[in-house]
Amino acid sequence: MSQSYKICVIEKPFEIGMCVVHKQFFGHLLALRMDGYSAVHGQGVVPIDPYDYFATNILLYKEISGNILPLACSRIVRYSDCVENNVDFLPFLLLDNERNKNTIREITQVVESKLEDGEDITFDSSFTVSPLFKYSSESNQIIKHIIGAVFHWHRENGQNSFFASATLKVKTDRLFVRLGLHPVSNDSNYMLHSVNNEPALMMKYIDSPTRHTRKWMEDSQKIWEKRLQPEKYCTKKEHCAYLY
Repeated sequence: MSQSYKICVIEKPFEIGMCVVHKQFFGHLLALRMDGYSAVHGQGVVPIDPYDYFATNILLYKEISGNILPLACSRIVRYSDCVENNVDFLPFLLLDNERNKNTIREITQVVESKLEDGEDITFDSSFTVSPLFKYSSESNQIIKHIIGAVFHWHRENGQNSFFASATLKVKTDRLFVRLGLHPVSNDSNYMLHSVNNEPALMMKYIDSPTRHTRKWMEDSQKIWEKRLQPEKYCTKKEHCAYLY
């Protein structure tokens, strides 16, 4: 049942300062991502980078006898935070200047348009389901709730447009199309060099919810409303009111 699922949203963990609860949940999230990527792409892939430390990281989990059981996770990186941290917005880093000219041009135009309107835009990535549950009877529920949480975050933060990378090997492009995403342009296929040169597709979502998006947000509404946000409890790094 959906009541057994919980959400933890970790905002900019290193920027805010990591208390014990941040460390606990952030550690579970990164371990889950490592396990998920290794199960699909092999042990040589390390799906962790500096963007994690100023990103929004969302974890879907269960709590069983006081222990955290991670189920799925995703990551959201704001364009503005990339500028602030003096790093490339990830789509520009991933794409090839020669092979993806139209896609890069389109992304640049969308970003500039959003900035002119006083809005931000994000790159959503690192979507991972625990290998323990990927093929279980719960897998559809897990995917629905983690995706629902991501869309709830976007709605609450007023950032209703984003880019995302779909790995063709695991058919996330088909899932994303059901949710209202589409290829950015006619040359949006590229190679994920950090993931064994896996074929990928750069996609965009421009405030275009589908019936699947709306239904999954509706189904995950109660879980989202009860989400854990550790930074609301942290008073300093070594202390967290959540524990008391």
